[in-house]
Amino acid sequence: MSTPVSDVLSTPAAAAAYAPEPNPAPVAPASPGFVLSTVDLSDAAQALSLEEQGENPSEIAQALGTSVAIVDGYLGIAVPTNASTPVPAASTTESVPAQSSDVPDKVGL
Repeated sequence: MSTPVSDVLSTPAAAAAYAPEPNPAPVAPASPGFVLSTVDLSDAAQALSLEEQGENPSEIAQALGTSVAIVDGYLGIAVPTNASTPVPAASTTESVPAQSSDVPDKVGL
């Protein structure tokens, strides 16, 4: 059994939930010569703005539709180029380079 819509809207709580929002305060007319304009921010400026709002680089990259590496560049985050490649340990038996002499050979004496 369903309840008719008129019965639902007749209760004070339901009527308040469906009441239209009050009109916003009237806006004062613009002064003469005033031009409303918008500015499109560059991706770098948007990344900086989002970082200031607490977003992390992966969230910023997703919002801008770009990669985290590009966002890191916008934010000045330095990431090693070969971060996943381990650095080999130095061997204990390194070869010693041949020693050169500062004294020229005595050729032709």
